[in-house]
Amino acid sequence: MLSKQWIQHNQVGMPLALALPSSYALAPAVVVTQTLVELAGMVVLTRLVPGWLVPDTTAVAPTPAPSDD
Repeated sequence: MLSKQWIQHNQVGMPLALALPSSYALAPAVVVTQTLVELAGMVVLTRLVPGWLVPDTTAVAPTPAPSDD
C-alpha cells in the first residue's frame, strides 16, 4: 500500500515543478522519473523483503523416519 506521505509528496512536487520558469523545463521530467524510480523500488522491495524476514520453510523437507518393516 502506498503511504499517504509518499502520495502527498508527489502531488506537491509536480505543481511546483510546473510552476518553475522555462529555464527549468527539465524539472517535471525529473519529478516523474523520481516517482517512477520510487514506485519501482517499492514494488521490488515488497517482493524481496518478506522473503528475507520470513524464510521459506517448505524448501527443506524433513527426512522421513526409518520404518521397522
